[in-house]
Amino acid sequence: MANYYCEGSGVLELPKDKIEQAKEIIARVSEELEEEDGFLGVDIVFEEEGIWFSHDESLTPSHVERIASCLLDELEIDEPFYFTWAETCSKPRVDSFSGGGFAVKRGHDSHRVHASSVRDHVFES
Repeated sequence: MANYYCEGSGVLELPKDKIEQAKEIIARVSEELEEEDGFLGVDIVFEEEGIWFSHDESLTPSHVERIASCLLDELEIDEPFYFTWAETCSKPRVDSFSGGGFAVKRGHDSHRVHASSVRDHVFES
């Protein structure tokens, strides 16, 4: 039997005067995600310099993306946020290792990449 993991870690830097408002936004969006999916697939820690998103086993990157996007929009933060993750397996299983990343910026659509998409873009005629 093999165990599969999705791990990631990143900090969304915020001005200190916006941390309290960020806590309210995160509480609201986290509740929405828990209602929709039955769980919240990210650990969130409030740091002095911003919000630390992470998980060391079963990260849900789309949850990080949605929370970060809401924070940037509602707090009117113009700097983009970048986040990457790794998908691993406890045993060497074919196609069980991958990863990806996204970039979100206020007023723009998110950009997402996934390592498995290389098959769609390499050696096209």
